[in-house]
Amino acid sequence: MIAGLVVITAIAGVFYFLVPGIGAFHVRRRWRRFRRQIVETSGRRTLRYGNFERAEEGYVGHFRFIGALEAIQGSDTVWVHDGTMSVSADLRGVSVMLLPSISQEDPLDPLERNEDVLPDEMPV
Repeated sequence: MIAGLVVITAIAGVFYFLVPGIGAFHVRRRWRRFRRQIVETSGRRTLRYGNFERAEEGYVGHFRFIGALEAIQGSDTVWVHDGTMSVSADLRGVSVMLLPSISQEDPLDPLERNEDVLPDEMPV
């Protein structure tokens, strides 16, 4: 009787405390790594034609590029356009995070209410 109670308590402890605890630490580690990568990327040079006009074909370095998705080529390449140029990005082995869009308020309204502007969604 007591042995059965110990087994049931151990199983409950594993599934109510141990598994959720490990999952919480894993998610927190991934979130911190994502934030650190965003901060590191924000300090990189912006990609422009002049950055690589004399470079040979292949790897030319790490750059920051902000644009809109233009096309998807195959299963691992995307084309992004920023209004002046288009670049391809090889996403093989890369995790893609979708950031929530910010709602647009009336630009003529002088008062900005952050609760209306900021999204309630988390990155996915």
